[in-house]
Amino acid sequence: MTNIREVLKDIFQLLKLNETETRIFTNLLQSSQQSIAEIAANASLKRTNAYNYVEQLEKKGLIYKVPQAKTLKYQAANPEKIKVLLEDHKVLAESKIKELEKILPSLKSLESTKDEIQVKFYQGKEGLKLIHKEIIKSKNIKLMVHSDLNKPFFPKIRDQFHKNSREKKSNIMEIRSHANKDANYNPTKHNPNHKVRFLDKDTQIESDQIIYDNKVILFSYQNKFIGVEINNPFIFKTQNQLFDFIWQNIK
Repeated sequence: MTNIREVLKDIFQLLKLNETETRIFTNLLQSSQQSIAEIAANASLKRTNAYNYVEQLEKKGLIYKVPQAKTLKYQAANPEKIKVLLEDHKVLAESKIKELEKILPSLKSLESTKDEIQVKFYQGKEGLKLIHKEIIKSKNIKLMVHSDLNKPFFPKIRDQFHKNSREKKSNIMEIRSHANKDANYNPTKHNPNHKVRFLDKDTQIESDQIIYDNKVILFSYQNKFIGVEINNPFIFKTQNQLFDFIWQNIK
């Protein structure tokens, strides 16, 4: 039952039920009926505490009182009830996401009124996904990239980025390290607004940079993806001008 209980524990957490309630439910599944005293003993609980856990499970419809029993006993509901609860949870989550989307502009406006300089940190693949979701909304993107074209760290995310840029015809200026120069790499072929230039052999870069919409993102793939987003008009202006200077002085 160990694996089943671990999976069930994760599911019950979504349903706002704890590990003790998971244990009570699985114990009841394995027996026909149990009294409060039996439930408490099998779950290593005091009888007075057992009532609270039983009440929560009963509210969710996962257990129910046995009708016409001489003493009060409980029985586990059909496990299919868990699926029904999860489906209800999914519908509620989708509803909340829609509500959140409506107020996101207001939330972002509140965020912009905080400090003049805003800094955000991103880690791992999920962090890169969040960055990707943001930058594909922009029509003007400047990239400075050192990563190997033949061995991208997250190829699916890179491919999705190029797909989006082709579809939107985004204006992209990309500076790449000479070390990963590849004649086959030609995004301009599919998006004429995506230009690429390569640094000379003597200029080495060890991290990447994205400049867009008054933001600068600095990130590195060493060991684990780490990204730092700086939202500040002055830093943006400086980095943007430095990028343009480099762009104008390479082919």
